[in-house]
Amino acid sequence: MQFINNPRILFWLIFLLIMVAPVIAGVGELAPYLFFAIAIPLIIYQLISSKNYSLRPDFIGKILLVVFAIQMILAAISARTPGDILFGLNFLPILLYIPILAILSVTNFKNPVLLFAKLALASSFIALVAALIYFYGFGLSRAGALRVNPLGLAGVAINSGFFALLGFKETTGTKKYLFLLGPLAALVVISITETRGLFLAFLPMTALAFMLLLQGKWRIWIGVGGALAVVIAALVGASIFGLGRWQFLTSIPSMLSGGELELDSSLSVRFLLLSSGWQAFLDAPWFGNGWANIINAILIYIPDGSQRDAILLLAHLHNDLLDFAVTGGVVGIATYLGLIIAPLVAVFRMPKDSLHFARLFSVSILTTSYAFRGLSDLMFGFEANSLYYIAFLAIFFGVFRQKQAS
Repeated sequence: MQFINNPRILFWLIFLLIMVAPVIAGVGELAPYLFFAIAIPLIIYQLISSKNYSLRPDFIGKILLVVFAIQMILAAISARTPGDILFGLNFLPILLYIPILAILSVTNFKNPVLLFAKLALASSFIALVAALIYFYGFGLSRAGALRVNPLGLAGVAINSGFFALLGFKETTGTKKYLFLLGPLAALVVISITETRGLFLAFLPMTALAFMLLLQGKWRIWIGVGGALAVVIAALVGASIFGLGRWQFLTSIPSMLSGGELELDSSLSVRFLLLSSGWQAFLDAPWFGNGWANIINAILIYIPDGSQRDAILLLAHLHNDLLDFAVTGGVVGIATYLGLIIAPLVAVFRMPKDSLHFARLFSVSILTTSYAFRGLSDLMFGFEANSLYYIAFLAIFFGVFRQKQAS
């Protein structure tokens, strides 16, 4: 029983079920539910078995409690049936941050930042190998496999790939450059899976990583230059290899010279969602229409046709800010901003100890990833992505603490 009481078990569960399992065929999308099934009983047992844990919420924990309470209230206000209130429970996973943080805060690793960087690098390579096997080995479109979603596969790769850069700061000699392979592995996975929304996030994450890692007055220009280099490489790749969903990139130079941007059906639907979502927000600008009514709220602004049929099958608007605006109005937008901004504020509320940079870098990368990926997908209000977000935050604010550096 002493093994079960070890708080490190939770750390390794996060690695296995959040940084590895989502890319494994046969597990994939089941990974977060496996985490709930295994971790929640473990958390309860450890909290009951020891008095070393404090469930007093920190700054982020308090913000998450407020966000959950507001979302439940908004769900109640907009409910047309009693069952509509249950949509607010989609935010329940964010509250796991508090007990996970309580347990991870007492872990003791010799060099937690380097350990996490190595695990992140391994995770990015596992995602890369999985994508290559699914796409070139099995010939599966967009590298999808049994229960493995292309977005989930690329999501693991991009988060882990950039988290691996922590090792660049923690290592000396030529070995430090191995950690630069993390983002490169992520870029290959994004290309194979044709996840354009993640490419949109890759650019600012690249610029941000350069600006945080490098020293000197030229680091901002190097960061921007690095992001532009990725764009140019993507344009060339799309033009030469004709990578399906990337083909729209080849029309950008024409658009800049006065032509029109060629959109496929998916992008056309996204733009239609943006315009109709804005109108739905204006219909209920303060408290929104509720998650239960999100699609019905925009349908009156969608013309008849095949795109309307496609939109009827959706559960959200493929844009976090728009989702929160339509479902919760200005109040909903405030909760979204709280989710994104609170971790950054928390970094500067903590003492600037030897692990300050690790917290600053990892939290900045995570929030940037979620903010830009949220421009084309649902990141909050969906149990998987919400769980991944708070689990990483619990590591950054629980494991990356001064006492572990001693």
